[in-house]
Amino acid sequence: MEESYIPKKIILESEEVFQFGFTDTSLIIAAKNNGGEILTGDFPLSRYCQNLGVGAQYLNDIFWEIDNIFK
Repeated sequence: MEESYIPKKIILESEEVFQFGFTDTSLIIAAKNNGGEILTGDFPLSRYCQNLGVGAQYLNDIFWEIDNIFK
C-alpha cells in the first residue's frame, strides 16, 4: 500500500472523527479507500473497522496467539 493523502476536510466531515479522533479517522478512511488493513492496540478501533469490513488486527489477539504457540 502506498502512502495516501486524506484532505483535512474529508476527515473532519467523517462521523468517525468524534469517536476516534483525527489520526485514527485518517487511518480508517485510508484503509477503506485503498483496501488496506489496520494493526492496532486499540480494541474499539479494531472492532469498529472489522464491523465496517475494513481489515483490522488487534495486537493483543496476536500476542495471545503467539503466547499459546510457545506454551
